[in-house]
Amino acid sequence: MTSGTTRSPLKDKDELYRCIISQLLYDGHHEQALSLIQVVMPNPECPPSGRLLSIFQKGLTAESAEKSEQEKQAQLSNPLLAPGGTPAPTASSGIDLEYESDVLIMTPEAVNYDTVYVTSHKDPCKTTGFSYDGQYVATGSVDASIKLLDVDKMLIKGTSEAASESADQHPVIKTYYDHVNEITCIKFHPFDTFMASGAKDKMVKVYDYSKTASKKAVRTLEDVEPIKDVSYHPGGEWLLVACRHPVLRLYNLENGSCFVGANPREHHTKFVNAVDYAPNGRLYASGDKAGNIKIWDGVSSRCIQNILGAHGGEPICSVRFSKNSRYLLTAGKDSLVKLWEIGTSRDILTYTGAGSQKMTKRVPAVFNHTEDYVFFPDEGATSLCCWSSRNGERMRLLPLVHSRSVRFIAHSPVHAGMMTCGDDYRARFWYAKPLES
Repeated sequence: MTSGTTRSPLKDKDELYRCIISQLLYDGHHEQALSLIQVVMPNPECPPSGRLLSIFQKGLTAESAEKSEQEKQAQLSNPLLAPGGTPAPTASSGIDLEYESDVLIMTPEAVNYDTVYVTSHKDPCKTTGFSYDGQYVATGSVDASIKLLDVDKMLIKGTSEAASESADQHPVIKTYYDHVNEITCIKFHPFDTFMASGAKDKMVKVYDYSKTASKKAVRTLEDVEPIKDVSYHPGGEWLLVACRHPVLRLYNLENGSCFVGANPREHHTKFVNAVDYAPNGRLYASGDKAGNIKIWDGVSSRCIQNILGAHGGEPICSVRFSKNSRYLLTAGKDSLVKLWEIGTSRDILTYTGAGSQKMTKRVPAVFNHTEDYVFFPDEGATSLCCWSSRNGERMRLLPLVHSRSVRFIAHSPVHAGMMTCGDDYRARFWYAKPLES
């Protein structure tokens, strides 16, 4: 599925000016931002945002990556064991415990996040996810609806006292009613304007959210069991699907064909709760109800690692690869979060303190956008636990304000923003400014 559109240089220049204005507002330079607004006259308004800094950092990272392409290709040739001698990653490349010692963290911990916007469903809100560029976030509910929200508009509503009340400035830009049962998972395409959702109606729906007038899926995948989780291949043409069944499905989104692993002995013995593709596309991971984790070869779909009883035999809640594809962050119903080194299958860090009892809900653990921190809700205290991802030090708790259990959390891939979903029917968007240097 592709959408081949040619970008206009004029539109790119307008977007650049919008980013400059948003960055100036974000950094507190209001007079300079106002001067530029009077010249450029952007429409719609520009919210405070650190997006320009994020883009600049990514550009520097890409420039550095071009100079060491041969070394990186050599590293990718063996996804399980990272060879020595590779250069230390830049600050935006995420966690890498092999090279990092004393790292100066310049991103805010969880306690610095504040609720900026709240939206509601008619039933408990169960899942959420951000687009690859952090511009959109979607929420899914037991009422079978999916809301698509514009992050910039939420920031305008939450930070501007004179925010417009017009319909075109409302953060909820679209609501989908294409499913007929509870929404269980939402994932965005890695670089295009598509969004996939899974539900208890045994359907996976793929939407093109750039089509403003359409509220129907552009592709529907039918399974025989309720959908538990989905994950896009980094190339965007394949979708990994976990349903209430031990066998993973891999769908080709161009023609809808479905593939499963060839060796029956490699499949899970209980149904799969969570799946995730590694950013390099060479691996994917799955976790099941029996508490086992499997690492699969992304090309052959052969199981290459088994981690049995990863969370003391308790069901796996989530599996998340790090940006460099070398670590796997997992959460289990034992209320523990663990960081695994892929090359050795070792749990090199365990993040503790998120409750002394077993969890009753399946809630994921996530990295923040820089992978400096790990976030995981404390089910009993309805607060958010935060740890340093590198040493497991527990930071201050963030009260999540939800009046009932938090069911899901997703963090923006590009800025200090996150969305939490709860049994109180609400989804809360949280935002924090970066720490001062």
